[in-house]
Amino acid sequence: MVDAPFSESLDAFERLASSYQDRLYRLALRLLGEPGRAEDVVSEALIDAWRCQVHLLEEGAVSCWLYRAVLAGCSALAHLPPRQGLCQLLREEFELSFQQIAAVLVTTPAEVHDHLAATVAVA
Repeated sequence: MVDAPFSESLDAFERLASSYQDRLYRLALRLLGEPGRAEDVVSEALIDAWRCQVHLLEEGAVSCWLYRAVLAGCSALAHLPPRQGLCQLLREEFELSFQQIAAVLVTTPAEVHDHLAATVAVA
């Protein structure tokens, strides 16, 4: 997985995009339920990533930024599931750590833990 900041070269960006595109698409499709809309959200997120590449300098920032961009795009098109469902989706479907989920959702790992515990308690 490519998670380092990409350079200005188109080749490096294409490698980055291809390494994340399927996962981002699955997330958008799961949230929106419509393939065309999911593709549009992912395309917009990748275009924004290219435009904002200078902001992706910290380790791990690339993946978190991309997931956040897709979530923002989906929320603009539909209501997202409750935070518990979102945490569960990112944990089970995409195998993100508590730390990664917290970064994507702009929260703390402790809050992610609480959301996941609440999801298990309901099940």
